Amino acid sequence: MEPQKRNTATKIAGVAFLGCMMLGLGFGMALERTAVGLFIGTGSGFILMGLTWAFYGKGKEGNEGEGTRG
Repeated sequence: MEPQKRNTATKIAGVAFLGCMMLGLGFGMALERTAVGLFIGTGSGFILMGLTWAFYGKGKEGNEGEGTRG
């Protein structure tokens, strides 16, 4: 994957993750269940981050995402 596309995927995924956390926090505070809202926001943020990386193909080329095993 070219560097520009990888950088774009990382930026979009980061903003999406933070947005989900803030929405979860807001809903949790409104319902007086702040911790539950944060957990739901974090979980949905990770899911959305994974979907964003899957859409942009992060980790598809070379050894990216394979850890230290070669």
